[in-house]
Amino acid sequence: MGTQGSASGRVRASPVLPGSGVRKLAGPPYRVLVVDDDEPLVRQWQRLLKEDAVLVSVPTYEGGWERTDRETWRSDPFDYVFLDLRLPDGDGADLLPRIHELDPKPAVAVITGLLDAQRTLELRNRCAIAIPKPADGDVLRGILAILERDRRGGSAVREFAATYRLSNQETRLLDAAVQELTNEQAAQVLGCAHSTVRSYWSRIFEKIGCHSERDVVARLLRYAQESNARSSQTEVVNG
Repeated sequence: MGTQGSASGRVRASPVLPGSGVRKLAGPPYRVLVVDDDEPLVRQWQRLLKEDAVLVSVPTYEGGWERTDRETWRSDPFDYVFLDLRLPDGDGADLLPRIHELDPKPAVAVITGLLDAQRTLELRNRCAIAIPKPADGDVLRGILAILERDRRGGSAVREFAATYRLSNQETRLLDAAVQELTNEQAAQVLGCAHSTVRSYWSRIFEKIGCHSERDVVARLLRYAQESNARSSQTEVVNG
């Protein structure tokens, strides 16, 4: 996710800044089913997340279909799913209804090579987060934190927005930023003019105390990880 700092530029982020303090997630490693045919990339993710998660990959739509069979899942479940859309034998989005019926139900991140405003709208409310490739280690850890909030029944974006009293449209813009939409694409999603998007960003900067889109997304992902760490500590104490 990297961003350029201008409110008129691309909402693209390397969400963790140098010295930002985002490090290994708290708690035991998560289990992640990765449905993606880019095997070198998946191996890179496995190295980057070796202290945070166990990634098990399948490179095809058919493989994803088999791993999300209810009986197979019941005996070998995962916490999360990383889902590519452009698979060699099908559209990964067609697996989403099947995944939503699983028990236990995993949180889903769509991580794909091509993600435009129309595709993002189609995926709205069908996954916890959708972002384009590539994704470095800090981005992946931020995604895991957002997925964990979703799996617990919360929303990192909504909770963060409530903390800073963002409006509904400002919250939707923040969600678009996390998904790396350009401001032009975000304007399509929000149904407003590009100049209005710039106005929303100015208000967000003022409320959060940041100076760029990059800083805002970085702070959101830190918030998600810190919130998960607090929740894990509470569970340990209460357990």
